[in-house]
Amino acid sequence: MEAFDFAHSKGFVHRDIKPSNLLVANPGSDENAHLADFGLAKVYQDSRLSGFSMTGLTKTGELCCSYPYVAPEQITNYRDTLPSADLYSAGATLYHLLTGHYIFDFPKRPEQQLLMILQDPHIPITQRRPDIPGAILGAM
Repeated sequence: MEAFDFAHSKGFVHRDIKPSNLLVANPGSDENAHLADFGLAKVYQDSRLSGFSMTGLTKTGELCCSYPYVAPEQITNYRDTLPSADLYSAGATLYHLLTGHYIFDFPKRPEQQLLMILQDPHIPITQRRPDIPGAILGAM
């Protein structure tokens, strides 16, 4: 959470939180996970450098993210993604790490995946892993 706090306090949104962007080092120490790949990050206050804009780095209609972890508001308003989208993605990442499954049973076609993210409720984590301790559920 320190990485989120630091990035968000500087006005940045990562926009691509997923397991492959978490680096694990120094097993057994207090500092063993690091957030990597700020390639899609943007300053969320007054930035014109990314999003659904021909003036930015992303072409109109393009969505740069990993669908299994993307927040609904990032789909509908990619350019103006807020820090809350990173928290959603972190939750979807934790869900995947704990269960080995995504928060949805995604269909093959990307447009159907996007609609599912926007319209459907996620599958409760206890349906995937009924043995998850209550302390973890309370933190989610």
